[in-house]
Amino acid sequence: QQQLRSARRSLTRYFATVRHQRFKDDWQACIQQLSVAENLTGHAQDDVTVFARQAVSLALKKSGRQAGKLERHVSTTSLHNFRKACKDLRYLLEMFTEVFADGPLIEMCRLLKQLQDRLGRMQDRQVLQHTLREAADRLDARLGKHQHKAVKHLLKQIKTDKRRLMDESAIMASIYTRDSAPYIRQLLE
Repeated sequence: QQQLRSARRSLTRYFATVRHQRFKDDWQACIQQLSVAENLTGHAQDDVTVFARQAVSLALKKSGRQAGKLERHVSTTSLHNFRKACKDLRYLLEMFTEVFADGPLIEMCRLLKQLQDRLGRMQDRQVLQHTLREAADRLDARLGKHQHKAVKHLLKQIKTDKRRLMDESAIMASIYTRDSAPYIRQLLE
């Protein structure tokens, strides 16, 4: 437990560093400047197109499987796995936008980002809930009656907010499978 807390603190400190910000900025610039289709001609461009279609197809299948799991059972784990699968798909779509030469892909990436953001907020609530419970357990003997009541109230609010975000995320996932995934499949044909 102590190693986990120490790792969390280190990661939190890292996210606040200039080094992390530079890495994030460089990554975003790389994605924006990458122009696979413009730099290749002939067979090389065909090979990249084939690779792009295969890579996007695999990511689409993975996100579809994760969305299918959500239809059977919504849990924080299944939502988190769906979020990661959508992130992989979005990164590939962003990288190969020019290969598919389809403007609506930009909108698709924006929608996937919104879905990921919503799922990320739900995951944040999960971590917050766990962290608050852990702190309350460690301080249990030192907390007064009013503090216990305040912690219970906070946990209840977090749980309610997390449940709302889970429900909204599950709805967004079903919309994704109904509307977005078939569109991407069509692009791959």
